[in-house]
Amino acid sequence: MTKQDAKTTSSADDVTFGDVEHQLPAAASAIDELVAAAAPAPADQAAIDDLQGADAAAGQDHETAVAKDRATAAALMDRVHEVQHVVPTGVSVNAEDDSKMKEPALKVPRVDAVRPPKLDLPEVVTQHILTIIAHEDTLEFVNAWPTALLPPAFLSLKALGGVVNLDDHWPCIELFTIPDEHKRLALTALPAFPSVKFDVDLAWRTAERLAVTLRELIDALRLVPQLELTWIEGDDAASHATLSDVVNAWSDKVTAVMFVSSLPLTYPTVREALARCVNLQRAYFQGTYRGESATLEQCVEAVTTPAHLHLHSLSVFSEQEYDANGMVAWLETPRAKALTLSCLNVRCNGCLAKAIATSTGLTSLSIDIHNDAWLLLDALGEYDLHRLTDVDLYMSLCAFDDLIRVLRRLDADRVTSLYVSGLPKPTPKEFKVVLARFTALKVFRYDQVSYDQESDNE
Repeated sequence: MTKQDAKTTSSADDVTFGDVEHQLPAAASAIDELVAAAAPAPADQAAIDDLQGADAAAGQDHETAVAKDRATAAALMDRVHEVQHVVPTGVSVNAEDDSKMKEPALKVPRVDAVRPPKLDLPEVVTQHILTIIAHEDTLEFVNAWPTALLPPAFLSLKALGGVVNLDDHWPCIELFTIPDEHKRLALTALPAFPSVKFDVDLAWRTAERLAVTLRELIDALRLVPQLELTWIEGDDAASHATLSDVVNAWSDKVTAVMFVSSLPLTYPTVREALARCVNLQRAYFQGTYRGESATLEQCVEAVTTPAHLHLHSLSVFSEQEYDANGMVAWLETPRAKALTLSCLNVRCNGCLAKAIATSTGLTSLSIDIHNDAWLLLDALGEYDLHRLTDVDLYMSLCAFDDLIRVLRRLDADRVTSLYVSGLPKPTPKEFKVVLARFTALKVFRYDQVSYDQESDNE
């Protein structure tokens, strides 16, 4: 390269990057101010030491000063962001920034790009305390704290407890059952709750009815530790769009899903959403139309992939014959803990019975087969069922002998909860003899069936 070429290249660089260089001193100055404001001075440490012996009034003055310092630091950080936005990095902060960029920015497939959420230490500690105390003591515990010491989310929780019954919303708040006039207050209190139940179908309807946007509802979930999603499958495109937006933003927070299928899965949205929720712990699927067995099986397969390492509870309710292949595969993993199955009949009773009996982690089992229940009970009676501790069995009158066989296969010293449905009237003596073996029972329920009427007994 000649000297003339080097000079020409240097001039071009000056033209390209000149504007950016003019902005860098301002960015550096703002960052220096922020660091200076955030760095503790020796005098501050001395003040903290003196504060330990001061009275409550002095402590509150100190907190006020700290709050002002935080506000100043936040303002400086905003200035830094304003300066940084001028530098074309190619990464979009939000849609408004995209319109101001001269070069095309990278797009993020979400409702909005949200900065990484953080809970202050007092909020984290308080939230942990509330998760370990009794549910009925939650509001009393919050009310006992001085208002000046409560983190913002818990101030909102305290106010919310004055207008709704928190016993109905703790530890999982059902957001869309909160009255409309208190919905915004509930949104500000969300970080105080261990979990939030989010109804996808009600979310977009609430956004239409109230002066809130769907984006506000979704962004309000950023500090929530866990999400429980519920929705009913229909042909409403708005519901599918809402489901996609929530899962795109917070799929890692979703620990439970409840999906009721009233129509075949004509959209891939549901399967894709379930596949992305890899931190699922509980899944509930119900079909309410003829031919829904295939839909339910697709849902089960979507949440039992190798990536779903935390699913310990699976419930399936079908009104048709059910193909339990996906369920069998899940039972073969050590993470399977609780299984509930209700259907017309099972396509392969032997395969399911073997998977239940040989599952190394399964401890809770609920079986309700409407037709030919004896087939599955008969298959279960072939195996040792000593790992089960919580058992619900629904049977027909013709399956009594198979029921007795299954009960004898259980470890009577380990079963703590037992529910038997469909016992004939009067109670057979053989059942009483078998029941007497269960010495560890804490909960026992049964109902009896006669040829002309039904009655429940507990």
